[in-house]
Amino acid sequence: MEWGFELWELFSAKTLEGKLSWFAGTVLPIAGFIYAVFAFFKGKWPFRRGNARQNDKENSGLQSSVQDITIRLPDNKPLTEGQIIGEILDLDDDAKSRVLETLNKIAGQPPEADETREEIAEAVEEARAGDLTDIRALLNSRYQKFAAEHGGVAKNLAEAARDLAAVEFPFNKGQALALYRQATELEPDDFWSWINLGHSARDCGDLNEAMNAFDSALKVAAANDDNREIAISETAIADIFLTLGNLGEGKQRYIAANKALNRRADAAPDDFERQRDLSVSHNNIGDVRVAEGDLPQALKAYQASLDIAKKLAAADPGNAGWQRDLSVSHDRIGDVRVAEGDLPQALKAYQAALDIREKLAAADPGNAGWQRDLSVSHEKIGDVRVAEGNLPQALKAYQATLDIAEKLAAADPGNAGWQRDLITSNVKLADTGDQPAKRLARALEIAQALRDTGRLNPADYWMIDNLKKRIADLPGD
Repeated sequence: MEWGFELWELFSAKTLEGKLSWFAGTVLPIAGFIYAVFAFFKGKWPFRRGNARQNDKENSGLQSSVQDITIRLPDNKPLTEGQIIGEILDLDDDAKSRVLETLNKIAGQPPEADETREEIAEAVEEARAGDLTDIRALLNSRYQKFAAEHGGVAKNLAEAARDLAAVEFPFNKGQALALYRQATELEPDDFWSWINLGHSARDCGDLNEAMNAFDSALKVAAANDDNREIAISETAIADIFLTLGNLGEGKQRYIAANKALNRRADAAPDDFERQRDLSVSHNNIGDVRVAEGDLPQALKAYQASLDIAKKLAAADPGNAGWQRDLSVSHDRIGDVRVAEGDLPQALKAYQAALDIREKLAAADPGNAGWQRDLSVSHEKIGDVRVAEGNLPQALKAYQATLDIAEKLAAADPGNAGWQRDLITSNVKLADTGDQPAKRLARALEIAQALRDTGRLNPADYWMIDNLKKRIADLPGD
């Protein structure tokens, strides 16, 4: 078996979700039932796609404060500001959140003495379109001004340091870290200064400083008796422990976060956002239970999350984000059912997710994110059909996946992720007996084109040799 893609998924994943998905989607299935029922693939597992939930906005502590990113096809509505910034600067969700929050705050503030509203509005508008040049200059000017005036105005300088750090991080991580450190020194009781320092240090690879920052944030949260801040801190610390491979400590921190969020939800049971935070927390516990191999407890946690997601979706059927949350919960249940070997229940869960995603995709055809979620559902159903031995239905599901992948790739040819999905879809169809020579040749063509244009991750170069070998091993006419 070739493990190149699986290991790359683990070590290159930016979020805990990605790392745990590797454990849940690779270690457990191959170690148990999935290995047996998919044995006929004979090592072809490396060609896999990430779950829909890997794109979920459930990091940044509990869930991202970034607005749900709506990826648009070029012939449809414009991209949202978050997607524009993310595409141009290649920011992860935490860094993107810091930029957008800073822009929104600056846009709503009165200008400083040497600024004009027009100047601020123009700088913010350009930044929302992906050009941060003017906003960086403006915030640097503010910072230098407050630094020169420093003396009894630590709060002003700390705020200026945080704002500048947010927009500098994509360009100069070292400077951004120094600014966040300064903010914590000036305002050691400011919770978000510590959280932002921790996320930035983590993104720079300094897990020790990140852990210390999150621990300081936890102390501030405890002093404030703020359950949500406690949960955010505990979750951030759990993420570090899991990155280090300490599942036990990570689980305990997730449980501590869950207890804090239960207290918060109990204080206002009709507050939907508190309920949603609690749902995400249950999923975090379920993910680490899966990584430990404790499927019954994982299922229990996922079911708790699903129960909340159902209530939220029923309370506001028009909320697409909550509908998607519900589909993701069904996916998690399905994944555990597959690992348990309960294919009928897995299929039931995946079908429930598919039904939701079909409605979302139909209601907003230009939303590429909804379309890809739908393709993932078709693929999961195809995998179960293969395990059942129902190849005609598997082919039908995989073809639906390919149809969506081709549409997305044609609409945005420069998106390497869509191209990679095409590779996976063609390989799945080939493995299921549908025109193997044609499908594998197409997959190879795409992989080589990505490599030749510098868009294939070096960790994926193995694909090309793998596909060539598969083609060479095909039986002759």
